[in-house]
Amino acid sequence: MSEERKYARNDVIGATIDEDLILFDATAGKYFATGAVGADIWAHLSSPLSLDELCTRLALDYDVDREACRRDVVEFIERLLAAGLITVANADEQQPEG
Repeated sequence: MSEERKYARNDVIGATIDEDLILFDATAGKYFATGAVGADIWAHLSSPLSLDELCTRLALDYDVDREACRRDVVEFIERLLAAGLITVANADEQQPEG
């Protein structure tokens, strides 16, 4: 997976039910459901992040081994990309704060 910054499409509708996140892509007419960790990943992707930046944040949030985190995040991000729910940032888009 490339290190290009990725971010959540702002036209995808999300709703939290308990700890789960349900995403609806009105353009494609498809739903995508994820658990609490997926919801946290989605929240982090509100601004462009590289895989490394995302894994750094998640490893701190969950006190998890960085390699295990990276492996799981790559799989999840690939599913989001395949579903068209996230996009690759343009080179001129600003680096996220914090």
